[in-house]
Amino acid sequence: MAVQAVILAGGASSRFGSPKARHPVEGVPMAMRLARALEGLGLPVVLSVRDQSLADLGLPLLVESEELPRHPLAGVVS
Repeated sequence: MAVQAVILAGGASSRFGSPKARHPVEGVPMAMRLARALEGLGLPVVLSVRDQSLADLGLPLLVESEELPRHPLAGVVS
């Protein structure tokens, strides 16, 4: 069985105040920094997202179904 890393990046970031996935950490968007670390471990990475807004990061996206209710665990269900 192949192991894959899924980064949950579909949240609204309402408490954070801005999209966490794009928040720069040492000049690199947080989602990319995490993806690079996981890729460095030999894991293929996919972002679980609610829409295509992170497509420009160049990572594969797993887009949440619009048929599912909006819920913090929707990314896990996807």
